[in-house]
Amino acid sequence: MHVNTLSSLAQLLASAETETLAFPTSINTALLLQKELANPDCHSADISRLLLCEPTLSARAVALANSAMFAS
Repeated sequence: MHVNTLSSLAQLLASAETETLAFPTSINTALLLQKELANPDCHSADISRLLLCEPTLSARAVALANSAMFAS
């Protein structure tokens, strides 16, 4: 591996360990999701399709679903 690659990898790992690593969310997907959620005829399949297009939103949805707020 090239030295710059190793340095970049080390920085990426350090960011992940300190929870400062952020992945951008597509604004278009976020707006489409917001529009779909506001639709009274919204189906879960439509939401799933949009979430599958955006890994960051998918991860946040899973984290929310697993949170204590929804614990039974």
